Amino acid sequence: MKHGLFDLGTAFTSDIEEKHSVRLANQLGFFTLMLMGIYAVFSLGYYPGLGFLPGLVALAGAATLLLNMLGHTTASRLVLSLAPMLGVSLYHAAIVNPGEPPLTSLHLSLLCFSLYPWVLFDLRQAWVILLCTSVGVVLGTAQPELDSRLLGGVESTTFRQGSIFWITYALGTAVAVASLLSLLQKNERVRRENTRLIHDLRSRNQQLEELNREFENQSERLMHFSEETLRHTAELDEQRALLEDKNKRMTLYSRYLLDLSRDSGVQSGNLNEALSTIVRVLHKSNIASRVSIWWYEERYASLKCLAAINSDEYLHPEPVSIDLNQFPNYHQAIRSEEPIVATEALAHPATIDFAELLLIPHNIHSMLDIPFFIEGKLRGVVCCEHQGEQKTWTPEDQFFVKAVGDVIALAFGNTETRRQHQDISTLNEEITAQNEELMAQREEIIAINESLEKQVQERTEALAKQNAQLEEYAFINSHLLRKPITNIQSLLPLLEYPNNLNRGQLIHLLKISVEELDHMVHNINLTIQANKEMKAEKEKK
Repeated sequence: MKHGLFDLGTAFTSDIEEKHSVRLANQLGFFTLMLMGIYAVFSLGYYPGLGFLPGLVALAGAATLLLNMLGHTTASRLVLSLAPMLGVSLYHAAIVNPGEPPLTSLHLSLLCFSLYPWVLFDLRQAWVILLCTSVGVVLGTAQPELDSRLLGGVESTTFRQGSIFWITYALGTAVAVASLLSLLQKNERVRRENTRLIHDLRSRNQQLEELNREFENQSERLMHFSEETLRHTAELDEQRALLEDKNKRMTLYSRYLLDLSRDSGVQSGNLNEALSTIVRVLHKSNIASRVSIWWYEERYASLKCLAAINSDEYLHPEPVSIDLNQFPNYHQAIRSEEPIVATEALAHPATIDFAELLLIPHNIHSMLDIPFFIEGKLRGVVCCEHQGEQKTWTPEDQFFVKAVGDVIALAFGNTETRRQHQDISTLNEEITAQNEELMAQREEIIAINESLEKQVQERTEALAKQNAQLEEYAFINSHLLRKPITNIQSLLPLLEYPNNLNRGQLIHLLKISVEELDHMVHNINLTIQANKEMKAEKEKK
């Protein structure tokens, strides 16, 4: 509990010396409170009107504890350094008779209280010590005058008693000795602390020198690192700029490719419209100042221009062909199915053959020729020609032209699909027409069959009737023919007799029979002819 009382206010600081000063102030404040309490008790017994003076000093001791508890440590020490000296001086002047020697105990108490500032304050706070000491000196010098002038003075026999005198003397001496020892101990502690601090300062000075050398080395390394960092930063900025440019180009190329893939000409298979759009997009992308699309004829070793653009206006190609036999290096290069990237076209082995025909007349400095494929076979070349100055095509540029080649292959595929659809549509129309014709013929055949069946039935009936008539006619004719034949057969034997007197009559009868037979044969022939004509007419019907 006591230790807790003396530790009031130490929690407000982390400095060890400050904690010691606060603890010492609490101890001195408690001592002052007790001492002045004793003076107040005796004063109440003998000088009731003056008991408030030591009571006020006792309150100053209590105020020290309270101020420390509230964290006002400097104010508590200042109160403890001034209030006891002022209170004891006034109390001494109030109770001492004029002309008598002062009370030794009060002088000792005043001496003790005058040592408080030296104990409570650090030597670095010399102005406070000087102020409080000056107040003590003034009070000690002015004490006789105060004793003779203030309140007239009243002698106290109580404080002249031996026991009280020695108690106060012992207490004053103890406080003085304790204050002096505390001051010496504090000074010794300060000296040791200063020695330690000097040693630490020297050690730290050496460390600082080492750190300074290390810092200089680090500074040199940092300067070197800074230069390297600046160089790397410049390189990174350059790389970042290149990446940003590449990203912008790739974004632009992606948008162009998306537009081409959605183009109506490409989707519908309208080849002329598709190729026109493709060369316009290539020219718009600033890939080159001249762009053309060529069809490769492997059989004839030639290239045929399908579309070309030389400015903002689309140029419909005339039937221009290039005989690759005249340019063997270029022919071999495109047959390798690899891109031809000729930054310096006049020096590139694949394009130098075009110097007189194409490069010099048209001021072409760089060429980029990318083959395109249909169903895995080389079918053509996308030719990009840059005029006026050399141009270095990046991998992104080459990728874009390759992708455009794929769009061209898609357009050709859609064109073939469109043609096949048209052929299929034509065949469907022809098949539909043939089906309709076959259906009509089928219906006609069915009708003809029905008619033929009817005709066959009618003819069968007619033939049956005719056969019956013919049988009847044959029966009749057989009887009719038999008569003249019988007559002739009967007359002919009569003619064999030589002396037949009726020969002339027989011949006449025979002639009549022959004429009847001839007439009947003629009628039969007419009947047969009429039947033939009737059959012919029915067959025609």
